[in-house]
Amino acid sequence: MTTSLKQTLQHDLTESIRARDAVRSATLRMALTAVTTAETAGTTHRTLSDAEVLQVLTKEAKKRKADALKALDKEAAEIADREAALDARMTNTEGSTAANPKPKPTGGAGRTLADTPSKAPAGAKDFSSLWK
Repeated sequence: MTTSLKQTLQHDLTESIRARDAVRSATLRMALTAVTTAETAGTTHRTLSDAEVLQVLTKEAKKRKADALKALDKEAAEIADREAALDARMTNTEGSTAANPKPKPTGGAGRTLADTPSKAPAGAKDFSSLWK
């Protein structure tokens, strides 16, 4: 008994799931989904020959490769933009410590600690004179 290419893919998927190989399982699921979509395209369901399955898989592989290249190009452009922004920040801040003084500690909401009110409860006695 000969097995079709689709049956081989299904068997390989089962084995990859048992082996807990997530990448291979995802790839085989994608391939089987593409084959099933091609089988159900149109008005009637039909079984594809091995040559047709191979054509579907070749088309899907080309599409995935093109998508991966687009994603790489997009990431490269994003990295270049981030590097340019970082370079701009570095040239703006080099040697200009007077323009960027150290921030003062704050008590929140932009107030300095000296402006922060005491946490003493109302009616508490003031013993600050004893510490002088």
